[in-house]
Formats: sequence, C-alpha cells, structure tokens
Amino acid sequence: MKEDDENMEFYLTKRVPHDLLLKLRFLRVLSLSHYCNIELPESIGDFKHLRYLDVSFTGIKRLPKSTCMLLNLQTLNLSGCKFLVKLPKNMRNLINLRHLHISGTSIGNMPIHMGRLQCLQTLTKFVVGKDIGFQIEELGKLSNLQGVIVISNLQNVINSTNALEAKLKDKEHLKELTLEWDAANGIISPSERDVLNNLQPHTSLTTLVIKNYNDTSFPNWVGDGSFSNITVVHLNSCRNCSSLPSLGQLPSLLDLFIFGFDEVVTVDADFYGSGSCTITPFQSLKILRFEAMSKWEEWSPYHGEGEDEGGAFPSLQELYLEECPKLRGSLPKDLPSLTDLRIYECEQLETSLPTAPSIRKLQLRNCNDALLKELPPALQYLTVIGFKNLESLPLPEGVMDHNQCVETLTIYDFPVLKSLPLGDLSSSSPTTLKRLCIRNCKEVEFPMYPCYSSLVGLIIEYSCNPLKSFPLDIFPKLRYLIIERCSNMESLLVSEGHHLTDLLLLKIKKCRNFVAFPSGGLSAPNLSELEVSNCSRLNSLPENMHTFLPSLQFLDIISCPQIESFPEGGLPSNLFSLRISDCKKLIRNRMEWGLQRLQSLKRLAFINYDPHCWNVESFPEEYLLPTSVIHLYITGFGNLRTLDNKGFQHLTSLQYFSMENCPKLKHMPEEGLPVTISKVKIIACPSLTKRLQRKKGKEWRNIAHTPFIEIIERNTSNKANQFSIDGEWRRTFLS
Repeated sequence: MKEDDENMEFYLTKRVPHDLLLKLRFLRVLSLSHYCNIELPESIGDFKHLRYLDVSFTGIKRLPKSTCMLLNLQTLNLSGCKFLVKLPKNMRNLINLRHLHISGTSIGNMPIHMGRLQCLQTLTKFVVGKDIGFQIEELGKLSNLQGVIVISNLQNVINSTNALEAKLKDKEHLKELTLEWDAANGIISPSERDVLNNLQPHTSLTTLVIKNYNDTSFPNWVGDGSFSNITVVHLNSCRNCSSLPSLGQLPSLLDLFIFGFDEVVTVDADFYGSGSCTITPFQSLKILRFEAMSKWEEWSPYHGEGEDEGGAFPSLQELYLEECPKLRGSLPKDLPSLTDLRIYECEQLETSLPTAPSIRKLQLRNCNDALLKELPPALQYLTVIGFKNLESLPLPEGVMDHNQCVETLTIYDFPVLKSLPLGDLSSSSPTTLKRLCIRNCKEVEFPMYPCYSSLVGLIIEYSCNPLKSFPLDIFPKLRYLIIERCSNMESLLVSEGHHLTDLLLLKIKKCRNFVAFPSGGLSAPNLSELEVSNCSRLNSLPENMHTFLPSLQFLDIISCPQIESFPEGGLPSNLFSLRISDCKKLIRNRMEWGLQRLQSLKRLAFINYDPHCWNVESFPEEYLLPTSVIHLYITGFGNLRTLDNKGFQHLTSLQYFSMENCPKLKHMPEEGLPVTISKVKIIACPSLTKRLQRKKGKEWRNIAHTPFIEIIERNTSNKANQFSIDGEWRRTFLS
C-alpha cells in the first residue's frame, strides 16, 4: 500500500490510518492480506465503491458494523483470520455480495437471514444454528452456490425435513462438500441418519468429507455409483458406525481416507459393493488410508463372480494402515500398481505383505517383525521405526546384496539394536544401498565394511554410542554426511593425501565431545556446505580451508565457544554465506577475521541467543564487513545502542538488512543506510521502533528512503527459522 506523499511501502502493525483512508474514498479493491495485527476502522463503511475487500490471514478480531454498509461489495475474503469469531449481524444487507470466504476462521455463528444474499456464489463455511433465521434452510435460498462449502454444527438440525430444505441436491455447481457434526456434543440423535440422507448433494460433486457422524450406518447415497465425478472421500471419526459404506462402485474415486471408525470389526464384501457390482471395485483408486480403527480385526478379500481372490484396487498406488492394533489375517493380495505401503502401529498383523511387483517404498513402525522377513523384490526405500526389542534386523537373506534394489534404509528408535545388515561380505561388489539414516539407535555399532562403500548420503543422529572416530575415506562416494547428537564421537579421520572429491555437505551438530577435524585439513574440493554447531569442545575449524575447500559457499558456526579464530589463510574465497552464532571467543577476535578479502560473500548473519555474547554498543566496526554483502542479519545484541556510520558507509551492495531482539538499539547510522538498500526489517527493537513510528526526526530521515520497511513489535519467530537461505543448496539427501 503506497502513500501519496512518500514513495514507499510500509507494513502496518496496528490499524489502517484514518487519514490514509480519507484519500481512498473511490477505491474499488482493498487488499490487506497477511498484514500483522490490522484493524479496520468504522469509516470503512464510507468506501461506497468498494467491490473487493481482502483481509485474509491477518490478526483481525472483528469487522466494523459499518462493513454492512458496503452495498457494492462483491468479494469479502476473511480466510485464515483465526481470531475472528463472528460476523456483523447485518450481513444480510450486502445484497451484491457474491463471494464470502470464511474458512480458517473461528466463526461460531452465522449472521441472521444469510439466505437473503441471493447473489452469493461462494460461501466456504456455514455454521448451523438452532433458531429461526440461523437454521440450515437458509442454504436452500442460496440457489447460486458453487465451489466449496463446509456445513458445521449439524447436531443443531433437530428436524430432518429442515435438512431437505437446504436443497443441496439442486446445487449442481457445488463441487466440494464437508458435512460436520460437533465432536464434543456426544449425543446420538435417532434422526441423524435421516439428516444425512436429506443432505444428499447433486451428483456433480467431486469431494465429500463427513466428520463426527454418530449414527450406526450410512444412507445409500453415500457411495452410490451415480456420483460418477467424486474423486475424494474422507470419512472422519464416525465412531458408532459398525460397517463402512459401499464405496467400491464410485468410478472416479482417487483418494479414500477412513479415520476413527471405532466399532468396525470387519471390512467385508459390502465395502466393495459386491452385492450389485457392475464395475471392478475401486477401479480408479490411487490412495487408500485407514487410520485409528481400534477394533478392526479382519479385512475380507474381494471375490468377483467366478474369480479367485483379487481384482479390486487395480490402480492403487499408496496404501496406509495406521493405528489398527487388532488387525490380523491377510491384506489384499494382488495390488499390481502399488508403489508405496505404510503400516504403523499394527502389532497383530503377521501376514505377508501384498503381492505388489511395483512397490518401491515400505514404511513400518511398531509392527510385528514378521513383516520384515519377506520384502517386495523391487523395494527401493525401506523405513523401519520403533521395533523395541530387536537386536538385529531380521531382513531376508540377500536384501543388502549388490543384485537387490534397496537404495535408502532409514532406521529409527531401536533402543537395543546392536548391528545393521551387512550383505554378502564375500562379494567383491558393494550393495546398492546409497542412503542410510540411523536415528535414536544408541547401541548400534556402525559397520566399517566395504559393503557400504556405495553410500552417497549418511545421517547418524543420537545413535552409535560406540562410535568415536569416523573414517571418511572408506566411503568414497559419500556426498552428504550429517552427524548429530552422537555423544561419544570425537573426530573425523582421513588418510593422508586422500581427497573427498564427492563430498558436498557436512554437518556436525550437538556432538559434545567432538574435538577434531582430520589432522592437516579436510581436502574436499567440492564441499559446498559446512556446519558445526553445539560442539562445546571443538576449538578450531578444518586447517587450510582456503585451499582445501575451494568450493565452500555456506558456512555455519553455531555455539562453539572454544573456537577462537579462523584457520591460517582465512576462509575460502568463494564463500557466499556465513552465519556465526554464540561463539564468544571467535567474536572477541572479529577484527582479525579478514572478511574484506571475501568478495563473493553475500549473506552475513550474526545471531546470538546469549545476549551478552556480542557485548558491543556500536556495530559494525569500520572495515569489519566486506563491501560485497547484500543480506545482513543481526539478532540478539543485548547492549547494542547504535549502528555505526563508518561501518555502514562502505556497504555499497547492501540490499536487505534485518535487526532482531536488540532492546537497547536507538540510533540508525548518522548518514543513513546505504542508498542501495531495498528492505529493512526491525523485530523486537522497542527503543528504535518508538522513534521510527513517529515518522519524524533524524532516525526516520535516515531510513525513509528505503522502499520497503517492516516493523514488528514482538518476536514471535521460531529460532529455527530466524535465518534461512532459499535455493537448491538447502537440501538433505532424504528430501
């Protein structure tokens, strides 16, 4: 939003200034989406020409009563206003309103007589009330509804004939429908099935969601084959239903999610629609999810006329079974298109996995270990989690050999696991395993064998307590290595003269006993990203970084209090981004860093969670920072009072400057920020904020030329997200 008298953009944090609104009386479109704590004044009603008002994803708590005077308003977008609990009661006056977006709000009641909005086409949410003027029949008067709607609080429909008056069956342009009862209500109404029956939508529907339906069975229209356009069905927390509706004859169904059917014991032939089958059951289904089925014991197979078991789910690609603790017996056998199978918290299931020649990804958590003994032949990604009593993985013989397809193995939460599968040690060829992730497996001894020489990615986190030294050179193809919270790990080792030519990313995090990189330096000519964080005993970075790490672009040094200086020769000349956080000794020697030589350095971040770590009153010192810096972030300077004019004068490339949590900061540089700057962000700097918000005095003049200024009074950000770099470099090998 640009002010007439100043060529700038200003983020508003409290309310839209009244004097600004006075200049905009003939405005037709007003969009304040994602502004922080915006409030609309009562004078908004003077915008007689306004047709489009968007305050979505703001902190707005109320709409002024005068909003109902905007008689030309056609679109009102309130999506994501989670603090908004009600609409003005005279909304019915907005007779030209076509689109009302209120999904993601906390609105608990609709204004009276919404049915009078005859032009309304979009109504994303309707909350059913008990009294006349608030009841569900108001929807029947809105004959032009289309798109998406959520109808909630259906427990307030006492008379099922009122549900018929909603006329959903006539609304052929309504595509996505959610029908929702109040989960906290807990009352089972004898008419609930009749209410749902009378809410039958038009057969043009594409998405159907039913939540907290309390009756014991579904009306026949749910799953009827005449709904030939339905692609998504989600049935959520229908806790009293003892059987599933017949959904197999929906010809276009792609995504089916069934959650929280506490009374279902058997999924049987009715689920497939076998009583009146005219097509292959679930012929188009690609994703099937069963979750939180506490009593489910048996999944009956499909038997077509004169056929053996099989034939259903010919297109199924993803199958998820989660929290089905009593499920036993067999799963569907013939799933020719299945590529992804996840089974979580199904302790009783001992059957062999489906016959699925296309399966590539298998995830098992807290299941019977019998499922590990016969794996799909073309499996590429295997994840096993939470097998509490296993000391070794009972994988099929040969699964790790070079003629198998497993490329990624992820192992989580094995408290007593001692060893990993080794494959055929007598073979001269390595396994196909390329990525290995081990998390929370403290007792595992990491195998230093040639069978793992094909690894390109390795994560070891809170695991491998016996591991003290990690020999990098026995993994010649390793590209990504992350070692985190390995309490006994002390050092990385590399044979003299060995070059780690494939290594691209290296992170050592929260390893409290890590003390040393390889003696003589780490020769990794293609390493682009290096992070050392929370390594309290580490006192130096790798030697000869400037020559041995010529491709390094991203360097993060976080909470390493014993590091005093950069290595002799300085940092690599191609460094693009440097973050230093809570490294008191290193910061103390900052004038010896020699950053001026790094003309590729574009991003600099000094982030402190210890407010006394960087104990300065003025920043930055003259010639501390290189002229090439484009993005500069400073956070947690507890005693900082002024930004140094001499330090900023030569930052001739600076475009983005962020200051956060500097409570004593009052003064901007005397001669202002560099003219190149395009955005300033100020968060939780109360002393400076007070001066700037007056929009006068030298502090404002020194910043007013900046095109974009964002001021946030409180720090609500997540520490993990305070500094981020976009682009291809921020990735992990498992993404």
